[in-house]
Formats: sequence, structure tokens, C-alpha cells
Amino acid sequence: MPWWRFFLRNALGGIAWATLVGLVAYVFGEAAVKANDKYGLYGAIAAIAVVAIGYLGFRRWKKRMFENPET
Repeated sequence: MPWWRFFLRNALGGIAWATLVGLVAYVFGEAAVKANDKYGLYGAIAAIAVVAIGYLGFRRWKKRMFENPET
């Protein structure tokens, strides 16, 4: 592949990636502000706890799957 074609595709991919990540962060940021206004600090703490428990559960499940792949 010629360098100019690679450069063009790499630049377009970087622009698309940055735009997508920026838009997703903006949308989730707006949603977080609305949720905080509606549910307050307790809702934020509950959401963080749910994410943390889900993460720990996923790690435990993954560890079990690698230790005993037959099940």
C-alpha cells in the first residue's frame, strides 16, 4: 500500500475514532448529570456499587472459566 493511502486512511480513522469517543462521552456525561439531578448522590453511589459488583463478578467468572474450562 502506498504511504499516502495509508496516511489518508489512518487520518480518517483517527478523526472518526476521536469523534465517536467524544460524542459517546458527551452523551453519557449528559445522562450522568440528569441522573444525578433526579436521583442525587445516593443514586450515583448505587450506580458505582452496581458497576463495581458487576466487574468483580465478571473477574470471578473469568477466573473460574480458565481454571475449569469443561464447565
